[in-house]
Amino acid sequence: MCISIISVFENRFFTVCDFPHKNYWKFWRRPWLAAHYIYVFLGILRYGQLIPEQTREVIERVLVQLPCLSITVYEAPIYVTAELDYTYIITAISIFIVIFTSEISFFNGFMVKSLLGQLKSHKMSAKTYQMQRRFFIALGIQMMFPLILFMLPIMYAIIMVVTSYHNQALVNILMTNASGHGLVSTTVMIIVHQPYRVTVLGWIGKKRLFKRPKVSDRQVSQIIVSN
Repeated sequence: MCISIISVFENRFFTVCDFPHKNYWKFWRRPWLAAHYIYVFLGILRYGQLIPEQTREVIERVLVQLPCLSITVYEAPIYVTAELDYTYIITAISIFIVIFTSEISFFNGFMVKSLLGQLKSHKMSAKTYQMQRRFFIALGIQMMFPLILFMLPIMYAIIMVVTSYHNQALVNILMTNASGHGLVSTTVMIIVHQPYRVTVLGWIGKKRLFKRPKVSDRQVSQIIVSN
């Protein structure tokens, strides 16, 4: 999802902004985006190699580190992905967060600068600028909500590892919220983007407007006889 957000902002950056060597970036933008997927794939592949052997001793050592667990947790099947050393996963996630934040900040800053520059040089009308500004704000709001739903569990996982604090109820709530990012993203998209909002409201209005009353067979027969 994070890579998709980067791709959306890069697309707006490439479409809206006018900058030197744009033709070179037109070629390199696809390998640049592919490098993000390769990084994530290799990171997950390497993390899979670090998963310990699922022995009873490993599971017991992990359970000792997590106090105040429900009895159902001890009875349920457990799969341990990391036991004692969390350096790799924390480092990999931290690097990706830094890359993600830096790229989004760069694209946003450059787009704002480019739009203001085009407005001052009269290459863009005030009406077009306001339209781009509204779309930019709506796009930011649309991306912000699902990103928050994903970042909260990651941030809590890091805090949990560093402080050795575990709260299963909070984990369940955060994971449930993260699983609803698709519904949240779609709902926000319909609300903040006027074309989608008008279309959906139009569908609702048409259903109400063209809702025909049911006609029974007896009423149809009476109409035919009367004619």
